Amino acid sequence: MKQKKSLIFLSLSLLLGVIGGILRSRQVAFAFEAGTDLLIKGNFETVGLHIICIVSVLLFLAAAMYMRLTSGKYNDESAGFIFTEKLLYIVSAFVLLFGVAYELIKGGAPAASRIIFMALSIFAAASVLIAAKHNRVNTSKDYAFFRLVPVFWNCFWLILFYRDRSSNPNVETYSYELLALAMSALMFYYSAGDGFGAPKPSIGLFFCMGTVFFSTTAVVGQIAGSVIYMSQSFHIDSAVYLLACAAFAFAAGLGLYVPGPVTQENGMTEDPPEPEDE
Repeated sequence: MKQKKSLIFLSLSLLLGVIGGILRSRQVAFAFEAGTDLLIKGNFETVGLHIICIVSVLLFLAAAMYMRLTSGKYNDESAGFIFTEKLLYIVSAFVLLFGVAYELIKGGAPAASRIIFMALSIFAAASVLIAAKHNRVNTSKDYAFFRLVPVFWNCFWLILFYRDRSSNPNVETYSYELLALAMSALMFYYSAGDGFGAPKPSIGLFFCMGTVFFSTTAVVGQIAGSVIYMSQSFHIDSAVYLLACAAFAFAAGLGLYVPGPVTQENGMTEDPPEPEDE
């Protein structure tokens, strides 16, 4: 049986994200000066976290190049992962809805921007469920529009996230969440290309792995920091939404379309055009 390379790559990004999250939790606990929140230069956790991020991105680039070089050789490998893809899409959708429910019950009158964001979250969750049913290239372009909804949702969230933190000069306090959001926006964008019959598997794999890595780093960092070091870094709403992005990215990465020889009715094979890639 052929080995599903995307599963290995995505699992590696998840593992690296857990390591990054542990370093992130220690960074939040020990790398900032008390009272000023200024970053302590030369801190071991910060240096280690920067190194793991650089190494991870280089590995993601290598995986994307591998995907590009082997394009057309593994077109049927992902068939065994269809159930896993659908399950992850469904998990992503319900995690999104959980995030909305939490925001509604936590109290207080939400701002107009948050109401819009929650409405987009519900629409995105519904769209993800549709993607779970039509999660293969060219299965039905009638549903392709719904693949764009998470892109709009993510971009709106990115705007809100940066607006609320742009006055903070210490970018290191929120940089990993920001990177996770940037990666996920591009991941959703290239994932949407599958629905329109324009797959770009190598670029898609890079952003899927990046989303899994940075989202896991941010979420594990928040949880571990709160549980182990009693830091005030855990924000359940942002953590939940990042988990939804990571689950979607894992599913999208597993379902990457890699074209191979197409079998005709007469038994002959025909090589389809190479996927457009940048």
